[in-house]
Amino acid sequence: MVVPVKFVAACAAADDIFVIATIPDEQPEGAAFTRLYYLCPETEEVWHYRDWPNEQVVSLCLRRERQGVRRAACALTGEGDIEIANSANESYEKISGAGLMGARALGAVTRIREIGSPLFVCGNYGQVYRRDEIGWTPIDEEMAELGKSALSLPLPDAASVSDDMLRQFTQSMRQAPNFNDIGGTSKTDIYVCGNGGNLFH
Repeated sequence: MVVPVKFVAACAAADDIFVIATIPDEQPEGAAFTRLYYLCPETEEVWHYRDWPNEQVVSLCLRRERQGVRRAACALTGEGDIEIANSANESYEKISGAGLMGARALGAVTRIREIGSPLFVCGNYGQVYRRDEIGWTPIDEEMAELGKSALSLPLPDAASVSDDMLRQFTQSMRQAPNFNDIGGTSKTDIYVCGNGGNLFH
């Protein structure tokens, strides 16, 4: 049976292994659901999939194989839930504080990448996290403070708002460090970029 899907993110896990995060078209508008497709020509079924109900994946990356650690595909949701999966097993993690519903309430996270050996995640309002031996840790103190200051701007009163007030409010919100991507040359040389021309090292 053919199931039309919308592609969300993709990641090459090897020369012959490919992972795609999709949303089946049959899902109701706004429903959180991800179908993860895997291409592996060496298996009996070249394409297979696994559903992740109640979660919407926004980014995928590869965790490379190294001593004591198997290669795995890593899937990130906007709320900071992470699936780390390979042919041997799958595990799930949560970035404490990330997402709209997290303790920090800074909004969605947007990208996961392996830089050096650690995994890193970035997101809205200055969020940046690193995964190390003890788990996920925020490394974004100054940037998150900028994000919090943008979030704490008073909303203009609709009854007395002028065009100029609306322009100033919109301009202030544009300056918030909403990060779309993260990259770098090593775990100590990281860049994040986002809306409004924001670029941080």
